[in-house]
Amino acid sequence: MHNYNEEVELVKSFRVCEYSLIEIEKLLNNDTTLTRLFQIEKYYLRWCIKEIPFDLWTKKMFDAFENANPVYLSVIFGYKLNGNLRNAKLRNAKLREAKLRGADLYGADLRNADLRDADLYGADLYGADLYSAKLCNADLRNADLRSADLYSADLRYADLCGADLYGADLRNADLRDADLYGADLYGAGLYSAKLCNADLRNADLRSADLRSADLRDADLRYAKLCGADLYGADLRDADLCGADLRDAITDD
Repeated sequence: MHNYNEEVELVKSFRVCEYSLIEIEKLLNNDTTLTRLFQIEKYYLRWCIKEIPFDLWTKKMFDAFENANPVYLSVIFGYKLNGNLRNAKLRNAKLREAKLRGADLYGADLRNADLRDADLYGADLYGADLYSAKLCNADLRNADLRSADLYSADLRYADLCGADLYGADLRNADLRDADLYGADLYGAGLYSAKLCNADLRNADLRSADLRSADLRDADLRYAKLCGADLYGADLRDADLCGADLRDAITDD
């Protein structure tokens, strides 16, 4: 076992680019080499892994990083993360401010992940598990979140303009002050969701479940609420100018 200073020197001299992908995966799964070095200062680890072009990363490599205690994916902040992460195991991952623009996260497990301030513009999150994920201030414009599990997710101040949330589970989600202008929320589950002061102009909320949702001060101008269930929803001071409420279920 190397002492701390020896390990630091080893990390500083390490050149990821000299290894083949197979060799890198072996290193990631060997407790006496790179995974041991995860416990060294993150500065050096970041310096090493930036040598790997992201498009060459594999799901196995990501899983190895994510599962190596106590290292989190925050070590790669600032590096380009767009690429194929389909069905990746990223539960509890620390991805604050991560650059995930256009990333393929189809079906990814992001339960309890920290994605605050993350750039997820145009990302594919179809069917992703984002249960209780922290997405405050995240850029989710034009993201594909169809059928995604966002139960109890924190989406305060998130930018969801033009996002596709068709059939998404947003029950108990916190969407206060979120920008959902033009978002597709057809059939979405928004039971008990917090939407106070949210921008829902031109949003498609047809057949959405908005029972007991908090929509105080929400901007619902020209929103499509045809067939939506608004029973028990709090609509005090909400702006419903031009909204389509045909066949909507209300307390009245």
